Amino acid sequence: MENVEFNALIAKAKNNDSYAIEILSKYCIEIMKKHLSILSGNEQEVEDWAHDVFAYRIYSNLPDYFIEKPAAWLNKVADNYVFTLMKKEKRTTPLIEEITDNRAFSDIVDEIMVKDALHKLKKIDYQILVLRYYFKFEYNHIAKIFRLNPATVRQRAFRARQILKNYVTF
Repeated sequence: MENVEFNALIAKAKNNDSYAIEILSKYCIEIMKKHLSILSGNEQEVEDWAHDVFAYRIYSNLPDYFIEKPAAWLNKVADNYVFTLMKKEKRTTPLIEEITDNRAFSDIVDEIMVKDALHKLKKIDYQILVLRYYFKFEYNHIAKIFRLNPATVRQRAFRARQILKNYVTF
């Protein structure tokens, strides 16, 4: 959903337009569920969090200002709500422990996106990328390992990077 559409829905929801409220709630809850699922493997808990955030933080306090990036805004509101809730419960998750270890939340999300994208690659392409970019092997050395032509290894690495670019957006 574009930011203009999102802000128009907010304006209509402020005027108690039931259709706009329904569309806004579905959109917000879906975005937040995707985001919050990295904090908990419990689907019901994630569903409850998303509904609570919409009801108690978004719908009850619809903003008067223009929201430039709706998804980012929703995710930030959801994070604040859930982290406060977990703090009150003195509860942590492995992800929250990593965040408190001075890792930026966006870095963790980026890492998850990259890992997910790497699973889309063929095993040999994944191995080529690891050897090339993690272990800093030259293409000629990788070619010897796999008994391939160096040009073939370069081409496979190029195509694997293209696949990753399609799945990972920063």
